[in-house]
Amino acid sequence: MSARTPGAIAGISAWADAVRHDKRAAFGAGVVLFFVLLAAFGPLFVGDPNELVGVPLQPPSAAHWLGTTGQGQDVLAQLVVGTRTSLLIGFSVGLTVVFVGALIGVTAGYVGGRVDGILSLLFNVFLVIPGLPLAIVIAAYLPSGPLTLGLVLVIAGWAWNARVLRAQTLAHRNRDFVAAAVVAGESGWRIVTSEILPNMTSLIVSQVIGGTVYAIGAQVGLEFLDWATYRP
Repeated sequence: MSARTPGAIAGISAWADAVRHDKRAAFGAGVVLFFVLLAAFGPLFVGDPNELVGVPLQPPSAAHWLGTTGQGQDVLAQLVVGTRTSLLIGFSVGLTVVFVGALIGVTAGYVGGRVDGILSLLFNVFLVIPGLPLAIVIAAYLPSGPLTLGLVLVIAGWAWNARVLRAQTLAHRNRDFVAAAVVAGESGWRIVTSEILPNMTSLIVSQVIGGTVYAIGAQVGLEFLDWATYRP
């Protein structure tokens, strides 16, 4: 029982110390903060991204820092406004894929037996299907929009997190603090949420970061394919 608090604290402290003392981690945190602030307040300082403001395909200039699009829209305005959607989808998908992966992976690892076999088969099937083609196929049958895009990315990206967390749960299931919780009569739900998951804090945080990067990259790919397919 005493292992849960040190495990959670150690996981959070490791990331906090890395940001405070590691120059690369601090730089990365600064970049993320910059884009969050840009997404939150940037649209207040740029014009309508869909407004026709000049001659199409102008090079960068004092009037349009990043030039204009093929339709004469300001590229900088589109970049700033689009940052909000990209970050919203990225963080939402990153958190959701880890939540779904943790729910399925930890359940499979802790319960074991037939449940483990069925759930392992489920995420192994998703793992052998290439993620981007799967996302393209699913998106083709759903209405377009940020919610649909996020749903598609979650469906295509949760399985790897489930597999990793299942393996970690199997490693923790036979630890002494889990055995002590079982002897004390704690429920399986409490053992998982209070004993096992806090000891995987560092892994879960890293998965959220990886899931966010995956979501933003996949979103860009899908948006590009959509533009290339349906442009006039």
